[in-house]
Amino acid sequence: MLLTVQIPVLPHVLKFLNKKHQGEFKLSRKHNEGKMLIHMLRNQQHDERFDVEREKYSQNLDVIITLDKYKNRGCNNITSRTIYDFNDFIDATIKDEFLYYVETLQEAGVKLTMDAMIDGFMGKYFFDDADIQPQTLKQVYYRYQRNKNGNKWFKRKKSGDTSGFSAVVVTRL
Repeated sequence: MLLTVQIPVLPHVLKFLNKKHQGEFKLSRKHNEGKMLIHMLRNQQHDERFDVEREKYSQNLDVIITLDKYKNRGCNNITSRTIYDFNDFIDATIKDEFLYYVETLQEAGVKLTMDAMIDGFMGKYFFDDADIQPQTLKQVYYRYQRNKNGNKWFKRKKSGDTSGFSAVVVTRL
């Protein structure tokens, strides 16, 4: 028997999950979102600090759960902490997905500005400025670049500028 449980989510989280799972989210270990939600629903973490934040979750994600998982496996602890943690996890997944999207375009040699890449990503998941600010995604990318380069600001070299570059060729005799 299947049950449908509603979990409050942010609007952009709902859009992302509906696009990624074709509008039907089944609680399963086959995808990362399902693994994390199973783990969260089994933990009984209550924290009153998150009760106040629950009001900002204006959408509901319909999660299809088997009766076995809901009753026998203990996947029935929907608390404010669970809701907050799940939304936070999906938000981090969206940012990781954006970084993957940008890197894929760059490796393919597609010459687009950062604003055009952000518009393409937001269009893919039907996000608008009320869901995620484009500036937020831009900051995510630049933080990633800074961390990737040893926490130093990323400076691009001009084409043809090879100063500071040296190569040593070793051959065996």
